[in-house]
Amino acid sequence: VVNFKNKVVLPANYYTISTTKIKGLLKVSRLNSAVNGSLYDIQDTRTGIVTRKGKVIVPVKYYSIYLKGNYFEVWARGLDEDYNTEMGLYNLRGKKILPAIYRDINIGENQFTASIDGNSYIFNKKGKKTHSTNEPFIKKWLISQKIFPKEPEFTDVKGHIALLYLEKERYVLVDFKAKKIIGNKIYKGV
Repeated sequence: VVNFKNKVVLPANYYTISTTKIKGLLKVSRLNSAVNGSLYDIQDTRTGIVTRKGKVIVPVKYYSIYLKGNYFEVWARGLDEDYNTEMGLYNLRGKKILPAIYRDINIGENQFTASIDGNSYIFNKKGKKTHSTNEPFIKKWLISQKIFPKEPEFTDVKGHIALLYLEKERYVLVDFKAKKIIGNKIYKGV
């Protein structure tokens, strides 16, 4: 990229360069691997985020990057046959919040929820793990209700943490301070 004074402001190191909704940030991609010596597979590109001056915000190593509120959700690879991938999060200043190892990430008002290997976790805004679906009071409640979900997970519902179960069709609110499930009401549809 060259400015109006004919000065190179972003070297020609990228296969594609496009604007983002964030002023001053660009989405860039690179060809990832060589095939037959000098030919490149155009389908195998890696994406990142850089400033207009070339400072790397999100490393150019991800399959896809999506702007989600004040965060970039990064995908380590494309979707597999079960529509799964590994996801992570960066803030807009380039700080990695969650590594790209999680299956689902939900961004809430004051926390994130993410799942991996059949467990769901809650993280604070700095990426510190605070709670898990492995907590005894959650397991006890699920058993008492005769609910045996394959993968219970957390999500944010209007600023509150909720436990999703039964193929993501039902959820209940969770009170971690009191270590209990809130109320007897089971909500349908998230």
